[in-house]
Amino acid sequence: MHRLLSVRAGFFRQLAQPSSFHATSGRQAMFLWTISDAQMFLNGLTNYEKKGMPVGSGTASSEGLELCQMKALLEALGDPQDSFDAVHVVGSKGKGSTAGFMSSALRACGYRVGSYVSPHLVDFTERITVGKGKDAEHISPHAWWKLVREQMGPLTNTKRKYPQLSFFETTTALALLYFQQQNVDIAVLEAGMGGARDATNVTPNSRFLLAIITSVGMEHLEALGGSLESIVKSKVGIARSGKPLVVSPQEDSVSRLIEKEAACNGAYPICQVEKDWCEDIVIDISEGKSLAAAPAGQIFSTSTRTSCCTLDLSQVRISLLGVHQVYNALTAICALHLLKSVYNMKISENGIREGFRAVSLPGRLQVLHSTSPLSMHIKRSRKPGSGPIHVLLDGAHTTDSVNLLNTTLKQAFPTSKLVFVVAMAKDKDHAGVLCEILRMAPQGIVFTDVQVAGSTERATSPVELMNVFQKSSQGKRTKATAVRSHEFSCTIDKAAKIANEIEEDVVVVFVGSFYLVGEALRWQIAQGVQK
Repeated sequence: MHRLLSVRAGFFRQLAQPSSFHATSGRQAMFLWTISDAQMFLNGLTNYEKKGMPVGSGTASSEGLELCQMKALLEALGDPQDSFDAVHVVGSKGKGSTAGFMSSALRACGYRVGSYVSPHLVDFTERITVGKGKDAEHISPHAWWKLVREQMGPLTNTKRKYPQLSFFETTTALALLYFQQQNVDIAVLEAGMGGARDATNVTPNSRFLLAIITSVGMEHLEALGGSLESIVKSKVGIARSGKPLVVSPQEDSVSRLIEKEAACNGAYPICQVEKDWCEDIVIDISEGKSLAAAPAGQIFSTSTRTSCCTLDLSQVRISLLGVHQVYNALTAICALHLLKSVYNMKISENGIREGFRAVSLPGRLQVLHSTSPLSMHIKRSRKPGSGPIHVLLDGAHTTDSVNLLNTTLKQAFPTSKLVFVVAMAKDKDHAGVLCEILRMAPQGIVFTDVQVAGSTERATSPVELMNVFQKSSQGKRTKATAVRSHEFSCTIDKAAKIANEIEEDVVVVFVGSFYLVGEALRWQIAQGVQK
């Protein structure tokens, strides 16, 4: 399992007094760069996570980002991506979970795996993980800063040639270099946005094993061309001629578009996973007295035979909630089967079972322990005799993902009243998400804002969200108490006030942004304990 690192407060804050940059070249130069120099360099890069992606930047057009500067940086670093095999995962939602299933199962099957995901929730080091078997750890802050300092020469040289070199490109390239240094057998790479023009799409054909496309929807519209067709084209752009492509369950219209684009790319075989491949899906809480007392999970079985995939597994347990996570797991099983059948990799049933069971992803329908600091804070003024209060963290930020949240809440908490804490980035479908929340008949909603990648540029103000909510709720019968707040401590106090006025069972749901989830987890850590 991933070792959950405690937060290093101020990972990107000034760690030393600024020193002058050194003009010295050659191998000795790397010893002259300080942590402060490295930190200032990274902070000075173009950061699209903070400011948002430019219009059309993820499309295969003249407006799209080119990979030339990413490839130039990799060449300056010695082309580390040539040293290991890779699986590439893209999608609008589910790609982080699917990458998690793939990485954990491959480790359990005996491979040394490098995993690269984004964004992080609490600490940047969450993005880069290396391990084998049950041992997998995020890169340490010490190792990260050592890596950056040692490569400041090629980094600064590339930045001079390409002034628009981005933070994501640089950190991705350094992650690939770290994987090379750690002698990984295989890397699982989650795309940041889109696919074809993403900085993760740099694996040479000789090392590219297969592509995975998880659920595709209408997200990052401006950056990805404004239509479902352009979004699909961007995602399928990672597929390689003669290389397997695995596609998660999709809407029929999306499946047709993917099939058409994949045929043009020459991907083979193409394995389209279907929802009906899953059997006997049940929520299992046998490891604890309730969802609030222990990690919940699901058990499912699959038995199917297609032209590209033969699956026969029963009673597979995953420690994640939501039927969509079953589909993500099924997608990973199909991909693992192809790695075995096409490349003769040593994939075992026990490895899949052990790996899947070990996957724990904070912020994906995460039910906090009943004694966690946030749970205890929210229910501290609960009246005797009232029902329990559960706290759930979910990074859902699209209409589809909030709809899936709704389905899971109905299954896991069928009689509970709902109170929401909502924060969203500017480039999301505010009206669509809030309409989905309204469908859940909430008792209360607290609108707040959190920094997006350490900046307020992409954050939507509580006032804006409140205005959208009021327009969305016109003509609809709702009893929801809607309030707004800026400070996180004030936000949770307002959510607690609404929740504690309800005598029945309550679930307080933090939703709308992974950055909101990260803020909740950081608040917990600041209290001294995380459970």
